[in-house]
Parts: sequence; structure tokens; C-alpha cells
Amino acid sequence: MGLFQKSVLLIMVLLLFFFVNTGCWNRVEPEELTLVLMMGFEREEEKGDMKVTVQAANPMQRVGEEEGGSNSGEKSFWVVSAAGPTLHAALKNLNKKSTREINLTHVQTLLISEEMAREGIEPLLDFLQRGREPRFIIQPMVVEGDLARAMEGEYEAEDIGARALARQHQVVLKELAATVDYPLRIVFNRLSQPGCEILFPRVKVMEIEEDEMSRESPLEVEGAAAFHKGQMVGWLNDQETRGYNWVINDINRPVYIFESPASPDKEVTVEIFQSSSSLEARVQGEEIFIKVSVIAEGRIQETTSPEERLTGETGTADALNRRLAQAVRNDIQAALEKTQQDLKTDIFGFGNLIYRTLPREWGGLEDRWEDIYPEIQVEVEVKGDVRRSGLVKDPLEIR
Repeated sequence: MGLFQKSVLLIMVLLLFFFVNTGCWNRVEPEELTLVLMMGFEREEEKGDMKVTVQAANPMQRVGEEEGGSNSGEKSFWVVSAAGPTLHAALKNLNKKSTREINLTHVQTLLISEEMAREGIEPLLDFLQRGREPRFIIQPMVVEGDLARAMEGEYEAEDIGARALARQHQVVLKELAATVDYPLRIVFNRLSQPGCEILFPRVKVMEIEEDEMSRESPLEVEGAAAFHKGQMVGWLNDQETRGYNWVINDINRPVYIFESPASPDKEVTVEIFQSSSSLEARVQGEEIFIKVSVIAEGRIQETTSPEERLTGETGTADALNRRLAQAVRNDIQAALEKTQQDLKTDIFGFGNLIYRTLPREWGGLEDRWEDIYPEIQVEVEVKGDVRRSGLVKDPLEIR
């Protein structure tokens, strides 16, 4: 190989080396970013512009911890707001108040004021869907109360409010079934399908006196906000929200308390440990029937009735099963009545059930579904089964 060929080969190798080692052309170093953990959106009172508030991690507090100065009094997060004619403009205006570039890749929770939710969330969803940084695991919530106070909330057991609220939401969902699980991926999926509406968890701002120290949570996650065509139409309380979760088969460990079959003046506490539900649609002419079938299996967690065993093949056990079934049925009926009679929004997705299982019938119902939904007949069938009694077979008998 001649000298010229060797020179050409060397140049090609060098060029190849440069191309494969270019790295990220538009990278930004982490220390140059403001990592947002929670966002809040509302309408500004004075001009009516969109207002965005963000809660971001405080890097200086982290530096203090590493250097042994965790007791310096610095918060683990900081909150800043900006406004603009559009949501994107408001977000860009945050850079006027931050020394680092605003970054949304770590956002966990998104808070929406009640006023904005009732006005309509279509612009917000469009903004979130188009953006490159927001992830579809973000959990939107509607705030009942002052959104600014919700963004500033501090917790005793957590250092960052955004993380605390996300954990609080999951605890309420699993232990009480009194809220809903609706990350953005589910929101966009349901809104793109016919015959179903959406729900967001409700966050209530607790009233705490300024001159009093409180170790309670500054926010309470309870119930849900129901939407119709992208606009909030009302609230569901904890019982109605629990009934909704039963219908969609998203129940974990709620607790029911009712009279003991053996002693009407005593109470029995039953916790659900396993459940299942299914839906079936039937159309006969102009009449629509939906059947909700639920199986609820529970265990006795507490009782003050020592007269009879509450498990086993006894009449008392059968009565206990009936009481559990009725308690679950009451929750479901409460949710149905609220959405059919008051809110008139198909949050259960009954229309989508017909669309998927009876597509021919859905063709004649789709245009009139808003008027039809309040009139559909829903049959609720619940089977209760209290199968366990904790770590003891019989109640304690004090002699």
C-alpha cells in the first residue's frame, strides 16, 4: 500500500472516530437544570392569563446535607409562579425567576384549580401531549381550595411536598379506595375512545390556623372530580368514588363496618382482601341493560360480638355475607345515582362497553348517548364472602 493510500485510510479512520464520539449535540448538564417535581395550573385573577406554579427540588439544601449542614433551615424544595397568555408562554416566563433552565422530565403530580377544571382542560391536555419533557405517568389532580397553598404544603414525614402527595395518593387508593388512579396515559387513552369520560383525584386544602403548629397533612386526598367532554361537572365523595372503583375492578383493601348478625348492638369490621368485577351489556330495542357482577371476599379485622362464631357454616356467617354484599352494593348504587341523575356523565365507560361488545347497536346510539345514559338500567349483583377471621378462630371470651 502506497503512502497516499495510507494517508486516505488514516483520514477515514479519524473521521469515523469523530462521528461515533460526538455525544449528545444538545445536552444540558444536570447542574444547569431546575428539576420540577410538581406543577400547578390556574387562571390568573387580574388579567385572566394562564398561571403556572412549579415546585422544584432545592439543590442548595442537598449540598448542605452532603457537607453536614442539614440543620441549616433550608427547605428541600422551592416554589415559583409565572403567568402568560398561554400555558407554554407562562412556563417560559418561569425562566425569568430561575437561575437554571426549567426541566419537566421529573414531574410526578399535576394540580389543577377547580375553576380551571370547570372551564375546561383541553388546552392543558394539548400542552402536555405535545411537550417533549412531560411524561405520561404524571398524575393530574383537581384542587378544592387555594392552589398556591397546596403547592406550598409541607409534611412532617417527607422532605418534598410533591413526593409526599404522590405517596399519600397511593396510600388512600390502596387502603381506602377513596380516590382514583388516572395518570395521563389513561386519560389520553380514554378520551380517544367513544363512550367514556374521565375522573381525576380530588385534593382538599385543609384549613389550619397560622398561629398553630400542626403535624397533620396540609392536604387531604379524598373523592374525585368527574368530567364531561373535558369539563369538570362535579365532585364524587369517598363512598361514590369507592363504588366507581368497584365497577371498574380497581379495588384493593377498603374496610366495611356493619351490625353483627349475632348482636345488633355490636359492630363487625371487615376488610376486603380479594375482589373481582365484570360488566355485560344488552340492548333490546330502545332499552339498554348493563349488568355489574361483583365478588367481594373479606376477612374479619375486628368484632365486639362474642356470642357466636362469625365464620363457618352457620346462619350467622350467611347473614354476615349478605351484609357485606349490601354494603358494597350501596357504594355502587351511590356512584350510579350521582353520575346518572346529577352529573349525567358516563365515567364508567358503559358506552364504550357497548361500542366494544355490540358495535352494530352502538352505531345507532352514539349520537344520542348523552341523552340515553341517564336512562339506562343497571343491575348490580354482588356476592359477599367473609372467608377469614384473622389469626383467631373464635372471638375472645373473657371469663
